[in-house]
Amino acid sequence: PAHRPRPVPFRWAYLVPSTVLFASCLALALVFSLALPPGLMASHFNLVGDPTDFMPRNQVLAIGLAIALALLVLNIAIYGTLRGAARALAPAIDAERFLTFAGLTLAFGQGLIFYGLLDTLWYGLYQAHPLPLWLPPLVAVGAAPLLLVAFAASLRRARGRLLGGHARQP
Repeated sequence: PAHRPRPVPFRWAYLVPSTVLFASCLALALVFSLALPPGLMASHFNLVGDPTDFMPRNQVLAIGLAIALALLVLNIAIYGTLRGAARALAPAIDAERFLTFAGLTLAFGQGLIFYGLLDTLWYGLYQAHPLPLWLPPLVAVGAAPLLLVAFAASLRRARGRLLGGHARQP
C-alpha cells in the first residue's frame, strides 16, 4: 500500500497571532472612535509627517479593520485549504512549517496595518505621530529578509528529511 501522509494537526500557533492582532485593531478602533470627533481626519502623510489627504473618521476605521479582517480570513483560508490538500502535497512541502510561516507572515502584515491605524488615529487625536514615520518601514525591510531566511532554513531541513536525513550534495 502507498504511504499516506498524516493529516496536518490543528495548531493554535497558526492563527493566534492573526487573531490577536485583529482583536487589537478592533480594540484600538473602539477606543479611538470614542475619543475622536466625527468628521474629517488626516489619513495620508508625506515623508516629513505632514498630512496630505483627509478622510471621514469612520472611513479610516472601516478601511483599517477591513484590511486586518481580510488578512485574518486569508490566514484561516490558507490553513483550511492546505490542511485539506496536505495528503497530496506532503512529499513536496512540510505542511506544518509552511502553515506556521504563512500564519506569521500574515500576522506581520497585520502588525503593519495595526501600526498604520494606530499612527493615523493617534495623529487625529494628538496632531503628532507616536514614532517617526521612517521607523516602521525600516523595521519591515529589516524583518522581511529574516522571515525569508527562516523559511529557507525550514525548507532545507524538510528537504533533508525527504532525502533520507541528509541534504543531497551538488
